[in-house]
Amino acid sequence: MNIYHDVLSEPHLNILRLCIIIRELQYNKLMRKQLTINKLCFFNAIIVSDSLTNSVLRYYGDTVVGIDDDDYDEGYSYHNKEHLREAFDGKYIRDMILKLSSLEKVSVENINHDLYLNLKKDMVFYDGYDLTDKWLKNINLIRFCLKKSDRELFNLLIGLIYE
Repeated sequence: MNIYHDVLSEPHLNILRLCIIIRELQYNKLMRKQLTINKLCFFNAIIVSDSLTNSVLRYYGDTVVGIDDDDYDEGYSYHNKEHLREAFDGKYIRDMILKLSSLEKVSVENINHDLYLNLKKDMVFYDGYDLTDKWLKNINLIRFCLKKSDRELFNLLIGLIYE
């Protein structure tokens, strides 16, 4: 009997992905906090897949900068509708942030009823792996989504689930 093991759902990889997203998006150019838990849920759901990233770019009419439909390589990525649905609930990500916060690796600050995230300065990442490079590329392609409202992003996720 073959057992399928989804390596992308490994807790260590999920924590690494969350920390990379936070590191890359926590501050704007003026060093103001900009990443909320809701936006983290959105980015976590999208960056795992070139096809999902491309769908976001197509939705916003930005395919020139994105990935050609025939040219993207899924590699380690997958298009898992349950993963997209998790972005709505956010329970798993909130649990991971709670763990990271209790370890004093991530700080959470309530600003106007939104929970903003940032990493503590002592976190070190080893970039340069195919998987982390893919995530970084996808983060940078859809970075503009930080300026979108939570409602708009979650409406987009609904469309992606049924795509």
